[in-house]
Amino acid sequence: MKKREIDQIINRWLEEEKISYEQAQYMLADVAAITSEKSGRKFISTIMYIGATALSLGALLLIASNWSELAKGVKLILALLLPILPLCFAYWQLIVRGENKVLGRAANILSLALVGGSLSLIGQIYHLEAGSNSLLWTWVLLTTPFVFIFQKKENVLFSAVLIGFSILFSLFDFFDKANIDESTSVLLLTITSLFYAFLLYSIGGALRYASSWLSSGRVMRIFGAGLAATTLFFTTFEFYARIITDSSGYRSSGGEWMPVSIVLNLVFIGFLVFSLVRATKYEEYSFAFSILRLFGLYLLVKYCTLFYSMFDTGLFFMVGGILFIVGGWLLEKNKNTLLLYMKDTLR
Repeated sequence: MKKREIDQIINRWLEEEKISYEQAQYMLADVAAITSEKSGRKFISTIMYIGATALSLGALLLIASNWSELAKGVKLILALLLPILPLCFAYWQLIVRGENKVLGRAANILSLALVGGSLSLIGQIYHLEAGSNSLLWTWVLLTTPFVFIFQKKENVLFSAVLIGFSILFSLFDFFDKANIDESTSVLLLTITSLFYAFLLYSIGGALRYASSWLSSGRVMRIFGAGLAATTLFFTTFEFYARIITDSSGYRSSGGEWMPVSIVLNLVFIGFLVFSLVRATKYEEYSFAFSILRLFGLYLLVKYCTLFYSMFDTGLFFMVGGILFIVGGWLLEKNKNTLLLYMKDTLR
C-alpha cells in the first residue's frame, strides 16, 4: 500500500473520530519516516548495484587494455587478486563487523563478478582451451558457497541467474553436438526453463519462514515466478506453436498448430491467475501488479495480432478503447470482491 493511501485511511479515521488528532499526527509521522527510509534504501541499493557493475567492468577493461605489456607472473597475480581483495573486504564488513552497509555489499557483488573475469584471464595466460560451459560452471562452483557464507539476497540472485545461464549454454552445446532438430530443442528449452523456475520457487517457498533467509527466499520466489511467466508468455505466440508442431516458416497450409496455440494461451492465462491469487494471499502486491502489467501486455499483443488488418481504420482504436475501458470499469466495480476472493482461495 502506498503512503498516500495510508494517509487517506488515517485522515478518514480522524474524521470519523476513531482516533484523536494527536494519534493521527503520530501515525502520519511514523508512516512518513518508514516510507522515506524504505525509499532511501531502495535508491541506495540501486546506486550500489550500478556502481559495483561499472567498477567490475572498468577493472577488467583496464587490465585488458594493458594486458600485452604485463609479464606472465604479474598477470597471474592480478588475476588471483581481482576477486580475493574485494571478497576479503566484504567478509570483514558483512561477517566480522556485521554491518549491512553499501561498501560491504558492493564489494560482495564486485568479487562475485570478478571471479568470472579472473577465470577468463587465467585461461588466457595458460592458453586453456576450455569452452564457455566449463568457465560458467567453474564460476558457479566458486561463487555458490558464498550464498551460505553471507546469506544475502544479492548472492542468491547472482547464483540463480548464473546457474540459469550455465544450464542454457550447456543445452545449446548439447543440441549442437547431438544434432537435435529445432522443434525438439525449443520444447526441451521450455521444459527446462519451467522446471528451473519451479525449483527456484519451491526452494524459496521452503525458506518462507526461515528468519535468516526471508529476503533471499523472497528473491528466489519472485525470480522463479517471473521466469515461469516470461517463458509461458513466449509460448503464446504463433511462431512457437508452429515450431513445436514442425510447421514453422509458414510453409504448411494445415492448421495443426492452432489447437496447440490455444492450449498454450489458456495455460499462460491460468498461470497468471494462479500467480495473482498467490501474490495477493501472501501480500506480494508489487509482484501482483507486475503480473497485471504482463497480462495487459499480453492482451495488447493479442489484440494487435488478431485485428492488425483494421489498423488503417479507426475501428482498430475504437474497438480496443471500448474493450479496455469496459475491462477497467468492471475491475474497479468488483475490486473488493476480487481481493477477498483471491485472499480466501488458497487459505
